[in-house]
Amino acid sequence: MKTRLIVALVSFALSGAAVAGTTLSVLYKRDSAQSVERTDTAVQSALVAFEQELIDRGIEVIAPDAKTYEVLDRAAGSIVTFAPDAGLSLLVDAVKTTRPSPGTDRSFAEVRMRTRLFHGRRVLASVAGSGQIEFRAGSEDKAFEAAAKRAVNQIISGVMAKLEQNPNISGQVKLDADSYQPPPGTPPAAPLPKPQKIHALLVGVSDFSTVRKINPRADVADLNGVIGDVQLVRRTLQDIGVTDKQIKVLTNKDATAQSLRQALGALAAASGPDDLVVFFIASHGMPKNEGITGFGYPVLYDTKLNDKAGLIDFEEIRNGLTSLAARRVIWVADTCHSGGAALGLPVVEISTRAIRVRPVNGLSTRAAAMEVKEKDLVVLSSAREDQVALEDGENGLFTLMLSRGLKATSGKATMYSLYKDYLENQVPARSRELDPGYSQQPSFARAGHGDAISF
Repeated sequence: MKTRLIVALVSFALSGAAVAGTTLSVLYKRDSAQSVERTDTAVQSALVAFEQELIDRGIEVIAPDAKTYEVLDRAAGSIVTFAPDAGLSLLVDAVKTTRPSPGTDRSFAEVRMRTRLFHGRRVLASVAGSGQIEFRAGSEDKAFEAAAKRAVNQIISGVMAKLEQNPNISGQVKLDADSYQPPPGTPPAAPLPKPQKIHALLVGVSDFSTVRKINPRADVADLNGVIGDVQLVRRTLQDIGVTDKQIKVLTNKDATAQSLRQALGALAAASGPDDLVVFFIASHGMPKNEGITGFGYPVLYDTKLNDKAGLIDFEEIRNGLTSLAARRVIWVADTCHSGGAALGLPVVEISTRAIRVRPVNGLSTRAAAMEVKEKDLVVLSSAREDQVALEDGENGLFTLMLSRGLKATSGKATMYSLYKDYLENQVPARSRELDPGYSQQPSFARAGHGDAISF
């Protein structure tokens, strides 16, 4: 008999190699419908053993509340993401097996665990452990409990050794970029010099019939307003002086992973250092399960949801945009709904503050701007990660407001001024008119002098 289970997620907040006084959060996560339930005795023994071993080392252990576990226990699976300040985390996977003991009436119960140690979203190391106990018929549960404890002891020792080898690692991850707010009294940034050329790539998917066909279990609804948003952005760019030959549009059957990669490659060949690149995308957004970078991915016309190797995620898009010769990049995301919510999978976010279940869109503006160097980048998204984006008539509310701002200023306002004057307060106010009690909040992030970009 072989059974697969996910035992725990452990989140640390360490300072160098010193662990005394550290806060640690432990989460049991079912990986699939075939995974062992949280109430399995081996799982419970493993969790108790983790807690006791860590407490013995002066670490405070915090567990999710009953409501979080209730959500996870009901689901066939879940998705794990890491907040920008996730610190040190340990993902533990285990397999239970039994086999006969040759020449006896006994059997062996074995629990094998493979763990990955993360710092933020980056894997630091893998640590394995196993426990094996011989048992007579009728005492299998107790044998698995003891085997799990032995495996945990090995893992704890291995993890501590890895941490001692990295004494300069802090549990807190530095946030390289955040929603941008200039210090009080700071004068508005002066616009950067007018770009030599403007290149725009507009991507939108409203028809997800092919996605539903190649992913039979996926309930991904069509997004009726997306094509109208792409057309509105195209007309707006033309109105402020961007020539049509500089605008590339990919919608529905043309918006595949291959065509998007080819379009990014064409931008690399066409753009120069003094140019401006505009990238607009509207679609469903999916969180990437256990993503090291924390980036999700857009659901394109031909996306196969369980093909992680073939996906084009937001990190790949960001890397493609920021590797262009053009020093200035505007990235706009109007994701109308979360594809992850459509699939019914709860999303568990790990941070140094808490473990929580929340819905997410596919793009974090903060994450998109992180680690971007020697570029002027601005990222605008339609709503916070835990919100859906509303439609206003035939267009997305956010895209409609953005278009009005660009037209009113003829594209001459800086992106930060555009956000402050036409998006930050206007989008929430209009969303409350459309849906009383709901307040959609757009977000803004930048790297370099992205706040000073204008057309």
